[in-house]
Amino acid sequence: MLKLAQNITNSFNSLKRYCEKENFSGWDPYDGLNSKLFNATPLKHWDIARWAWIQAFKLSPINFRRLMLVPKEHNAKGVALFLLGYCKLYKLAVKGCEDFGTKEELVNKIKELTILLLNLRSKGYSGSCWGYNFDWQARQLFLFQKHTPTVVATCFAVEALLESYEITKR
Repeated sequence: MLKLAQNITNSFNSLKRYCEKENFSGWDPYDGLNSKLFNATPLKHWDIARWAWIQAFKLSPINFRRLMLVPKEHNAKGVALFLLGYCKLYKLAVKGCEDFGTKEELVNKIKELTILLLNLRSKGYSGSCWGYNFDWQARQLFLFQKHTPTVVATCFAVEALLESYEITKR
C-alpha cells in the first residue's frame, strides 16, 4: 500500500512539474477553430464547416493540433481549476503534508495563478467575467466568439478567486 501511495505521489508531482513547465497553457478538445490553417481558408465563414472542424478535433484519436497550427493557450476555466488545485495543496501543506510543495511555494503559485486568472477576464463587459480562449460553434445556429463570457468559466473563476482570497487575503 505504501508503494502505491508513493507511485501516486510521484505521478502527481510529475504531472505538476509538466503543467508548471508549460505555464498552465495547453489545448482544449474544442479549440480547433484556433487553427491558423483553417482560419486562412474561406471555410471559416461556413457554419457547417466550423462545426465539422471542431468535431474532427474533438473526436480524433490523433492529436493533430500541432500540424494544424493550433497554439497552446491559457484557458480561463483551466487556470481556475489549477488555482483551485493549488489551494487544496496549500491546505494539505498547512496540515503538515508537504509532499506537493511547501506552504511558501504553494502560496507563491497561488498568487501567480490568481494574477493570470484576473488577466484572462473577458474585456468589454460590465463587471468581471470569463470565457473560453477559442471560438466555438454550437450546432449550426450559434457561433460564440472567443472570450465571450460563459456561466461555466465565470463560476469556476469566481470560486477559485474566493479560495485564493481565503489563503492570501489579496
